[in-house]
Amino acid sequence: AATGGFMKIQLRVSHRLLEKRELEGRTALMVNTLSAVPTLLSAFEKGARQAVPAADIDEAAMIMSQLGGDGVLICDNHSGELSDIELLNSPYSMYRSKVAGKTLVLCTENASSALLKCKEAEKTILTCMNNSDAVAMALASCKTDLTVVCAGDEGRLSIMDMLTAGSVISALLEYTIGVKLDERATLALLTFERCRGDIEYIMYRLPAVRRMLKKGLEADVHYCLKENTTSALPVYEDGVILIKKRSYI
Repeated sequence: AATGGFMKIQLRVSHRLLEKRELEGRTALMVNTLSAVPTLLSAFEKGARQAVPAADIDEAAMIMSQLGGDGVLICDNHSGELSDIELLNSPYSMYRSKVAGKTLVLCTENASSALLKCKEAEKTILTCMNNSDAVAMALASCKTDLTVVCAGDEGRLSIMDMLTAGSVISALLEYTIGVKLDERATLALLTFERCRGDIEYIMYRLPAVRRMLKKGLEADVHYCLKENTTSALPVYEDGVILIKKRSYI
């Protein structure tokens, strides 16, 4: 439980810097700006039942086999043609006809690995720019300390995820004063507040975004960078991601 009436917030700039013991008794906040969390939010909006992260394509194939016809694979950078049960990691690929009532198997390089590293937390909330304010509002009544885990960019610092984390922390401070930040969380907050009026300008100049633009994914980038378009709260617990009510947090 949070100590002394204050929620202590620590931040890790990459899941690779996270020790499992750090999460015992804590809530985790997994931050992923591009594109898995926006994709999941889009899928849940279209009626997806739940989602499960997979460590690699072999584990994803095993889970898909267990699910039979009830699974849909969401993957990164597929080099060949997608089958009827595979969808690209893009919010625009989440057609209702494909995902409604289905279990999504998430196999992406950054978000899946980050989620699996958060298994020791009491629960893990997923956030991006699309739902940052709703997440902050829910966290205001959280009874445990919080570890913010940035999915990062192939294990490296992602400025996008730091800015998104800063946006959640900034909003959280508007809903409660009972918060103590470590140095990294403070840096994320100050970076966001300093850049608040220029977030989209900054984002479009980052290498990860430029890579997506070169692939013709400008619509995806625009979708992922929209702030507060949904109040959905995806929560990863007991190996499964489900949408939960705010009171659950």
